[in-house]
Amino acid sequence: MIRKEKKQDAEQISVLLQRAFQTDPHSNQKEHELVEKLRVTDAYIDDLALVYVEQDKIIGFIMYTECFIGDFPVLALGPLAVLPEKQGQGIGTQLMEASIERAKWSGFAAVVVLGHADYYARFGFERADQYGIQSPFDVPLENYRVLPLYKGALTDISGVVTYAQPFYEE
Repeated sequence: MIRKEKKQDAEQISVLLQRAFQTDPHSNQKEHELVEKLRVTDAYIDDLALVYVEQDKIIGFIMYTECFIGDFPVLALGPLAVLPEKQGQGIGTQLMEASIERAKWSGFAAVVVLGHADYYARFGFERADQYGIQSPFDVPLENYRVLPLYKGALTDISGVVTYAQPFYEE
């Protein structure tokens, strides 16, 4: 079952994030701290913070926050996490599909993400630099992606993405 995150889910989500990223070489292993900080910002979008629940246990999580390309608001995806023993079973895909569908109705024009190029390409994410959109972080171009949520969504929109403050903290 996929549902919106609830306040009482915070501890389970924190453990999930720690376990999911503990061996990721691209992680600083602080995703759980980032999520806690983002939840108390204006950038947090509770309608787009989703959990995948199996037998009353949270085994997957995805969230989005508001960010900006210039003055234009868009969504930042991340983190997306699934418990290590449940990875490869389509849970992340289901969370992605459900959240993208919700995002299309959110009023935002696009989603940016920093992540594995091949994985996010499966959902229609393209290299952001093709749209003149740049990450504020030093990351490989193929890993910085954007998904327009409707045709023409990024017409005349380009520049460096500005994230919520917790993304810039160590």
